Amino acid sequence: MSSILFGSGKLYVKDSTGQSYQVGVLQDVSVNFEGSTKELMGSKQWPIAVAATGKKISGKAGFASIDGKLLKNVFGGTSSAGRTLIKEESLTIALAAVTGTQSATFTADLGVLDAEGNTMTVTGSTPALGSYTVTAGKYGFNASQSGTVTVSYRYTTGSGETITVKNQDMGTQPVYTAFLQEEWDGETLGMEFLAVTIPSLDMSFKNEDFAVENLNFSCQANASGDVFKIFVE
Repeated sequence: MSSILFGSGKLYVKDSTGQSYQVGVLQDVSVNFEGSTKELMGSKQWPIAVAATGKKISGKAGFASIDGKLLKNVFGGTSSAGRTLIKEESLTIALAAVTGTQSATFTADLGVLDAEGNTMTVTGSTPALGSYTVTAGKYGFNASQSGTVTVSYRYTTGSGETITVKNQDMGTQPVYTAFLQEEWDGETLGMEFLAVTIPSLDMSFKNEDFAVENLNFSCQANASGDVFKIFVE
């Protein structure tokens, strides 16, 4: 029975430990089945034999929900509790100083803009007009500096987690099983790819649009020599 399908469907990947991840808010999926042939030519214009050579399956999935656990697994990283975030805030100079609201866990200065949007110069000594000092989230200015400044800095928080990725040996790559299912109007098409690697992940961020990431995958045969299955009506 033939099927008419609509929408991006659902995509899941399962790692070698049995942990599954849904590729969330799926936008689109493409699966490409490619092959090549070798032609044997004689003295005539058309080949006298054609043999199949290498074949490959590759795919791409666009998704909008970032799963930290999936990212950790794909990149082969390790996780630890807490995050380092960036804070940008406008503060009014009082007594030649301002203090960031997250100064208690301040880790690094990322610059200061004056009231006109000009970049101010960081210094380790008494600041001249247009310069500043910073220590543990407290910013100091010249006594003549006034008005509002925009400070940017990094700070830590106990929520969330940090994924750290180390430089691993060549050839190190997790292998997954991938499941894709399309459904519409009571009809279903399913695919199972038995050994999948994810060589690349593209992240794109736009000014007036939602962020959509693209996960690229490649398929290979599993230990039993099986590559994929298709489930049809």
